Amino acid sequence: MIKLVIFDLDGTLLDVSERYYRSIKDTLHSHNLNCPPKEKVISLKRQGLQGIQILDILVPSSIKEREDVIKKCEIDRIERMNKYLYLDKLFPNVIDTLRKLQKRTKIALLTLRKSYSKTIEQISELNIIDFFDLVEVLTPKGDFSELKFLSGMKICRYLSINSANCCIVGDSIYEMIAGKKMGARATIGVSYGLTDRKILLSKGASYLISDIKEILSIIENITK
Repeated sequence: MIKLVIFDLDGTLLDVSERYYRSIKDTLHSHNLNCPPKEKVISLKRQGLQGIQILDILVPSSIKEREDVIKKCEIDRIERMNKYLYLDKLFPNVIDTLRKLQKRTKIALLTLRKSYSKTIEQISELNIIDFFDLVEVLTPKGDFSELKFLSGMKICRYLSINSANCCIVGDSIYEMIAGKKMGARATIGVSYGLTDRKILLSKGASYLISDIKEILSIIENITK
């Protein structure tokens, strides 16, 4: 039986594709470099590439001191990602799904962000903060999947729920790996986020959804 659902935020509840694209485009332009269309940039991200890996592809090989330029671009990109939060928007059916889910189980939010206060401010403005029994914001560093595993176990202990009675929902390999390591009842990958469905499956997704509302039927079937 599912007693707890742990959600990722970016790419799962929030459409961050415009923020991700703008952060790369504006960074490249600030260094007098061209950027391909949004579709190309997002397709690279969905292959499981990190920001610095995408920049390595997009920065021309002819650039002088190329490695230093890429490193500077990555620092700039991360700053813009934090500055462009206003570009995010809720995916369809998020509020309705959280409202229905709240009647069945506890809900937690687990996200990798630099600022706890800005995260709280954003989800408050989007009117979803009251759906969560717990919000955990982790500084992105080291092994992201290990961070999510340790924090996921911490959430379960705090809410007095066995990890075998929880499920974790996300759009990256980090949630899939963390969920498996936790022994979660289900690891649900969202195929509409920033990671390709094949990659999510290869990293342990037990279910894939193309709309957040599909989680309701999955939990109902698990409960049966």
